[in-house]
Amino acid sequence: MKIAAWVILIALSAVSTVVRSTSPEDELVFGQTFMADSMNATDGSNGWALVSHGIAQNLFTVSQEGEIVPQVAEKVSRVSSNEFKIHIKPNIKFSDGTPVTAADVAKALQTANEQNPNAQSSLGSIEAEPLDDNTVHVVSEDPTHIPESVLAEWAWPIFKVNDEGGYVFTGPYQVDEFADGEHIKLSPNEYYPGHEKSLPAVSDADGIQGRSFPVGYTNMAVYNLCNASSPIQDIRVRQALDVAISREEMSESLAGGNPTRSFFPAETPFFYEPAEPAEPTEPAELLDAAGWTLDPETGKRTNSEGEDLELRVVAYPHRPGLPVLAGVIEETLRSLGIKVNVKVTGDDWDETQKIIDDGDFDILLWAQHSLPAGDPLWFLNAFFGSGNAKNMGCYNSVIYRGRDA
Repeated sequence: MKIAAWVILIALSAVSTVVRSTSPEDELVFGQTFMADSMNATDGSNGWALVSHGIAQNLFTVSQEGEIVPQVAEKVSRVSSNEFKIHIKPNIKFSDGTPVTAADVAKALQTANEQNPNAQSSLGSIEAEPLDDNTVHVVSEDPTHIPESVLAEWAWPIFKVNDEGGYVFTGPYQVDEFADGEHIKLSPNEYYPGHEKSLPAVSDADGIQGRSFPVGYTNMAVYNLCNASSPIQDIRVRQALDVAISREEMSESLAGGNPTRSFFPAETPFFYEPAEPAEPTEPAELLDAAGWTLDPETGKRTNSEGEDLELRVVAYPHRPGLPVLAGVIEETLRSLGIKVNVKVTGDDWDETQKIIDDGDFDILLWAQHSLPAGDPLWFLNAFFGSGNAKNMGCYNSVIYRGRDA
């Protein structure tokens, strides 16, 4: 498939941390590196964020054992490869106390599909309509044999918009105060099943201030093939970087994680670790062959026109390990005579998104949960399907399209 020509798989990282503490008012304060930037569940990755905050739910989700399990839905009945029915659980309510109906679910699905490209990666365009109070009928442009897994994808949170224009969800918490970029104050959703159950209180007197736990993400380096003038267009340059950048050094810099070339974790059936070449071509030889030769006086690589080999590496801070990895890459590339400009964006995601939209990078560092719905379909389609939502490097392969079909 030669996907390695488009991305470098660095490590399955285990460095994300959530810090918890208690205030004098007995409120738990959770520190996160990424928050929803609005209550609009169809905007960008807000659907993922709202579910992770405990505000929203999907029709289905993935259990700790990696199994697809119901949330708002009870089950799905397949009619054909492009048609299925969703049966809603009885007695499910939104946080305002109103029942979740098939009409609400159909509207949420239709709105997400029309407004968020991430909700088109697996099914294409859809038509969703209620058949009765508890059944939704869906016809999809693209076929699927696993609608439950598709509906567990993060781009499909269930919501409704109330008369005041506010978004209402079904998760264990409801929003009391939303301060964009600062904080979200939550309180228990009294209509959530099992809301009366709670864990023992955590207090300062216990001497417990916080807890760190591993979260599996695949850290990737995305090559920008959108820019026709970028040195990255030459496969020999990409091959040189692939050989030069040490996944082991990446893992060591994060003090955790497993160096890998696989998009999926080793404990899953989708794991694939291609063999390393027995005698790989040296990076310097590949760069020489690409016409970027080393000037012994300046220590820089230039082409026949005297232009420096220069690459722009972009990382965002919401995954704290990415700027660390950017530093490792910078050091490695400079040792080869490559001029490197590292850009770490700010807390405002709009800055990062603009760089992606403008294609203003040669290498983009990205952290991704590659199995958000327990199946690789969404990840592969979104990141490698031509023109799809997360195909930020303009990857386009007839080989992949043939396998995808």
